[in-house]
This record gives sequence, structure tokens and C-alpha cells, in this order.
Amino acid sequence: MSDREYPLTPGQQRMWFLQRVDPSDVSENLVTLRRLTGPLDPEAFRRAVAAVVARHEPLRTSFGESDGVPVQRVADRVEVPVLLHDLRAEPDPEAAALRLAEASGGRPYALEDGPLLRIELYRTGEWAHVLLLAAHHLVSDGWSIRLLLDELLAAHRAVADGGEPRLPALPEGFGDHVMWQRARAEGPAADRAAAYWAAELAAPPGRGLPPGSAPAAPAPDGRAHWVRAEMDAAAAAEVEDFARRRSCTPFMAWLALYQLLVGRHTGQSDLVVGAPTAGRERRADEQLVGCFTAVLPLRADLGGGAGFAALLERTRATVTGALSHPQVPYERLLGALGTARGEGQRQLFRHWFNLHTESAAGQPAEAGPLRVDDLPGLPAPTPFDTSLDAWPAAGGGLHLLLAYDPAVLDAAAAQALLDRLPVLARNALARPELPLGELSLLAPDERGRCCAARTACRTTRRRCSTCCCGRPP
Repeated sequence: MSDREYPLTPGQQRMWFLQRVDPSDVSENLVTLRRLTGPLDPEAFRRAVAAVVARHEPLRTSFGESDGVPVQRVADRVEVPVLLHDLRAEPDPEAAALRLAEASGGRPYALEDGPLLRIELYRTGEWAHVLLLAAHHLVSDGWSIRLLLDELLAAHRAVADGGEPRLPALPEGFGDHVMWQRARAEGPAADRAAAYWAAELAAPPGRGLPPGSAPAAPAPDGRAHWVRAEMDAAAAAEVEDFARRRSCTPFMAWLALYQLLVGRHTGQSDLVVGAPTAGRERRADEQLVGCFTAVLPLRADLGGGAGFAALLERTRATVTGALSHPQVPYERLLGALGTARGEGQRQLFRHWFNLHTESAAGQPAEAGPLRVDDLPGLPAPTPFDTSLDAWPAAGGGLHLLLAYDPAVLDAAAAQALLDRLPVLARNALARPELPLGELSLLAPDERGRCCAARTACRTTRRRCSTCCCGRPP
């Protein structure tokens, strides 16, 4: 039975429609893994899950239609099972846990049935577990996962200590946010925002050349394709310090570097990169689980002989302008401007960037004797040519994960592309006034190999992809 029914946000409508078109699509599956070390009571954890699910409407929500219009239906009660797997007999218990978690987190959801949340515990030692928190993006986002983890651990601690979960009352539910968002999408402020975005995204750039040499397009396999790299703490600190000295955020600096990297490899001086924003503009939203994330299409101007310092200034203006005009949902822009793109694109951009600041909050305050450590995320297949995610690492560095479309890049080219980001960051900061097209993407020991590769490129008149310098022959 359902005790509440309300419309979808524009972002939810887009995801719901795409899932209806392809029910096997798992690109909106969110998967989070944590290593839990210390005393964990499975029964207390199940009671904690029940308390949190009862607290947040989206965790009891399914999606259907009413008179041909999609709606979300909130059930009075929903049981989210907590599956416990004992893997202590496995040769490598944690590796076995990661394999099982990848399989579980990668299964499609039945939107009309629910729940759209999966929680599993994998016991890997006497005092060690791996926790899987998986959800469809329709009912969650990165902020929500962090909030959910904090509340689960606080409730578990209370129950394990012989008490009852005591979580503060919520000021309102997700349905109230939906109605507020729909109301503010109309009126003079929304019209001004629509005019801003129409100008910002006018005469949109094309897709551009693929980064490097595109392989023969493989048959879609539904799997995520990705590579990893690390940014050391000293290099990451230099980027953030450079940004602060210019009144910019770390997000602006990393976005500018990624846009420059993509531009150098695609041969474009004008491109759009998509990025998420929390979308929680009211204080009440900060306490709610749900799909709040909004999409910002951020345009980069890499031309005019500017250096990285000038690019960062442009990026600050672009990001500030985008955040100042939130009244028009991205999905409305997509409907108004997307047809200009042609090519059957379902986005206004082909590249995505996300700096996961929500993972930098440290140990949950109410975890008690449990130690909680991050485990590498399990990415979903990306709908973009490239999708870069960056997470703060212990000690101050960054974990970098580049998901890619195998029809555009093969694994070796994707790894080479990602490996150039730390090199580009170092060179851009060392010579911030040097024209962007002259910044080297090569480490000193690679330049000799690059010269040989460029000689071959001049002979064949192909883009220099062997060395990944991104320069035309």
C-alpha cells in the first residue's frame, strides 16, 4: 500500500525515462563500499537499517505511472533485507567480498517494485566486514550515501548498546522538496536563468575528435570500463594552494585541468564538460536522503593564447555563473537546446567530472568502536566518452578514476590519458602564463619517445596518439 504519491523532479524524469527505454541499463546504479573493523552485531545492524528506511521516504519509494505520467509512490512500510555473507573460509576474503559486491551492485533495479536500496555485509575476519550500500540514483546521491552511512552506524551503536535508535526528527520529506523545486521553476527568475543558459550554451561545440586513436567499436557488454591513477599529496596540495591564491576552489582548479586535458586530446578549444552540484539549496534539504544532485554543463574556452592562470579565471566565472542560475533544471536545457546537437545525443556534453568532497568528512562521529575505511568504488558504465571521478585519499592525495566508452578509447589509451593529468597539473602550475597549447603533457623521460612517435605521425598525417601529446602532426 502507498500512503503518499507525488511527481518526479526533472532529473528523476530523465532517469526514469531512460530506464524505461533500457531496463538493463545500470549507469545510474550507485555503489559504495566501506571496510568495517571492530565489533558489529548483524541483528543490531538490521534494526538500524529498518529505522533509517522508516525515516526517509525515498528508501520506501517505487516508481510507476498515473494517467501516463510518471509518479513516485511512498509505501508505509518497506523491508530492506540485509544479506550477510561469511567469507572467512575464502583464500582472500576481501577480494571475494569485492567480487560479490560488484555483482550485486551491478544488477538492474525494478523501478516499479522497490526497494531501490541494497545493503549487504561480507564477513572477512573475526572483527572485519565489508559493507555494501547500493542504490539507484532515483532515490539517492553522493551526499545521501554519506548521510545514510552516518545514520546507520549511529543507530547500530545505540541498538548494540541496548537502546533504541535516536535520530533527530526531519523537518520535512523529500516530497516537499519536489514540490518546492517544481514551483521555483516558473516565474521571472526562472525566465532570467533560461536566458542566461541559452546565451552560455549558444552555438554549441561539436563532439570533437576522439582522444587518441579510437578502436573498432565493440559490441556493448553492459560492463564498466575504467582505469585508475593516484595524485600524490604534495602535488594535490600545490593545485589547491594555487587555486586559493586566486580566490578559486579546488573544484575549479581540477575542472580547469580536466577540461584542458580533454581539449588537448580532442583538438577542441571550445568544449562543454558536465559536473554535478549537490542541489541542496535549503537547510532542510541537508538532512534528507534523495536524488537532489543537479547537473551543470560547464563550457571551457581554451583559445586565444591564454595560459592556465587565465583559464582558471575563466573557469571561476563560468562556475559562479552556473551556480547563480539554478532555477532552470538541466533537463529543461536539454529539451530546449539538445536538438541543436543532432547526433541523437542524450546529453549536452560528452565528458563528465566529479570531485567527491562528500568522502572527505572522515570517520562517522557515531561509529563507536567500529573503524570505518573507504574501499575503492565500483563505477557503473559511463554514458560519456570519458568520466573522471576524484576522491580525497588518506594523507592528502587524490584517487583518480577515469571511466570511458570502449567505442572511443581502449584501455591503454585511457590509462595514458589519465596518467597525463598529474603531469599537466605540474607543468601548468610551474608556468601558468605559458599558452595552453604549449604546455607539455609529457614527463622528461618520455620526450625522446614522443619525438620518435611524432616523426611517424608526420609521415602518416595522423594525430599523435602513440605518445599522447595531443598535438597534430
